[in-house]
Amino acid sequence: MANLEKGTFLYFVGGLAKSTNRSVSDDIVKQILPAGEYVVCRIEAESFEELVTTALNQANKYLFETWLKNHEIEIHPFSAEKYDKENPEMNCMEIWVLPL
Repeated sequence: MANLEKGTFLYFVGGLAKSTNRSVSDDIVKQILPAGEYVVCRIEAESFEELVTTALNQANKYLFETWLKNHEIEIHPFSAEKYDKENPEMNCMEIWVLPL
């Protein structure tokens, strides 16, 4: 769980459900993003493997260590990743953070 004193935050990766009317199995957790204005960092890479390794690592470092600090934006101890599967030829995702 998130703990500001320890420098940890809540993290999850999810997908869009086709319907909210069906029951969720025991091994799936239903999580709804809080309403609000988010900072969204979009990442693209040549391959899915590069996306979730090198590109994601570089984007996380830049977003959390440089961009947010330079803009003096503090965030809730929470982030979410959204993977774009609309175009199978593109490997892209977004990191979502919620400013305080």
